[in-house]
Amino acid sequence: MQDRGWLALGGMGAVSVTTVRYAAWCGCGRYVAVGDVAGYEHVRRRVLCLDCVLPGGGTTPAGYGGDQGQVIASPGQPGASSWREYSRLRRQRQEDVRERWPVLGPAILSLSPEPGSMRDWARASRGELRVGAALTRLADDWVYALHDRRIPGRRLNIDHIAVGPSGVFVIDTKHQPGPEVQVRPPAPGAFGLVERLLVCGRDRTDFLGAMQRQVMAVQSALESMPDGPPVHVRPMLCFAHTRLPLWRRLSVDNVPIVGVRAMSRMVREDGPLDVARRYRVYTHLARCLPSMTG
Repeated sequence: MQDRGWLALGGMGAVSVTTVRYAAWCGCGRYVAVGDVAGYEHVRRRVLCLDCVLPGGGTTPAGYGGDQGQVIASPGQPGASSWREYSRLRRQRQEDVRERWPVLGPAILSLSPEPGSMRDWARASRGELRVGAALTRLADDWVYALHDRRIPGRRLNIDHIAVGPSGVFVIDTKHQPGPEVQVRPPAPGAFGLVERLLVCGRDRTDFLGAMQRQVMAVQSALESMPDGPPVHVRPMLCFAHTRLPLWRRLSVDNVPIVGVRAMSRMVREDGPLDVARRYRVYTHLARCLPSMTG
């Protein structure tokens, strides 16, 4: 656990507010999951949920990087909306098959593979889980992460937002397995983009359009922050399961194309944002871009 602030509470010793790296049970019976913000009483060496640590429950203590009484934001669940869509399609397929073949339906479902479009949602969820786990491990470096965020007024979601020392990273996770990602010159007669992004031999330069809309949503949210200098927003395409060249960095239209390890290195690079400023940015974005899963 990494200490994020301190409290001195009556009836307790010194309690640090931390991001929990190991799941535990509070004495009140509440479960504290990995990645949750909770209290740690060092004398008794026990984890305390925020309701037991803070008067009023779930608010930020002074000195924790936010204002007194500020509600601590939920980071969200990586891959939750992708898995929910996979579960919906899987359930619909099972119902359709059993309705059409009441007797043979169970055998057909067990012997026939799921459609590729359905499996893509499951792979997407696993990729987002892998990236989310990597971001959770960066809590010791005071990197704050949000997952599966809703863009108000759009059906588009943002897979991950990481707030590190050098700024805010908008991370779009891609799960395509297979050959290396390639960057190629534009096709003859093409205008606008300097290069093309090829994934498994297919032109997926359209990824950049969705990425730009996500960046614009984050920039718009940051414009409403009441204090402090502007925060730099950087886009990133992170391929969770695809091989990337080891000898050079890839980018298309100034958008880095990275694997999970390179993503972790970039997010924790040194920069101008101190811990308190990062936390204020994190909570502000959490309010402006709510979790897809509530």
